[in-house]
Amino acid sequence: MIMDGEASVHATTDTLTFGTVILPNLEQDNTDRNRTSPFAFTNNKFEFRAVGSEANVSDANTVLDTAVAESLRDFADALEGVPADEFQEAALAYCAEHLRAHRRILFSGDGYSEAWEQEAERRGLCNYRTTADALPSFVAEKNIKLFSEMGVLTEAEAVCRYEVKLEKYNKLMNIEATTMVREARRTYRPVITAYATKVAKGLETIRAAGAEAAMAYEQATLNDLCDGITAINESIARLDEVHAKAEAIADGQLQANCYAHEVAPVMADLRAAVDAMEEIVAADYWPVPTYDDILFYV
Repeated sequence: MIMDGEASVHATTDTLTFGTVILPNLEQDNTDRNRTSPFAFTNNKFEFRAVGSEANVSDANTVLDTAVAESLRDFADALEGVPADEFQEAALAYCAEHLRAHRRILFSGDGYSEAWEQEAERRGLCNYRTTADALPSFVAEKNIKLFSEMGVLTEAEAVCRYEVKLEKYNKLMNIEATTMVREARRTYRPVITAYATKVAKGLETIRAAGAEAAMAYEQATLNDLCDGITAINESIARLDEVHAKAEAIADGQLQANCYAHEVAPVMADLRAAVDAMEEIVAADYWPVPTYDDILFYV
């Protein structure tokens, strides 16, 4: 191991044969194929796979390239003037020193597992779960210093980008919360209520005919529908309350924190309440394509 002061031996490349003269023999890939690593080193390059589907990759590339450039600069400065016959030994010593200093970030297991999250926390690594939590890192003192020293962004430019991203996040959350409340009130709740009314009228009609014992299932369905409508109404009321609280906050970061940690959880509760009703309400009542339609009949 390099950290122990010894150079590691490179893995040899094997040949994959197919046992036929028609297909050529192929060299097997001996590089790191850990597909769960967000930043894997694959033989002669790094692969970064943690950019969100809607994110612009230039932001992540700017940060990563700046950090790599600083590391390469420090490496070049440390080995500047080292004689050629001593270079390999000095380079290995430099690598060993930095691997020992930063080995807590190295992980070869399943990067998606809860076990890794717990291990990362034990190692003292950051795990920002929301945009609101992550954005302040862009203007952290050490990061502004990095951007400035490498000539990538001035402090004013970094702060400007942070504020623009913060404003975008708050506006999007405001739009999503507003839209969600309107959809729940005007699209979903009315049809759920209408279907509950149909079930209730059917129960009343059949009971009037003297078939009370056969209606246990329908009564349970009606109870579930009424409970669901109550849950939706309660979630709408809570969302209105926390959304109004978020809108009243003038500070952009504090507003983002409120959206991330107070508004978003209530939005998740409202979605769960509406989704639960999709399994009960008749398909011809449901106002949008059901998950069943989308998954199995498209």
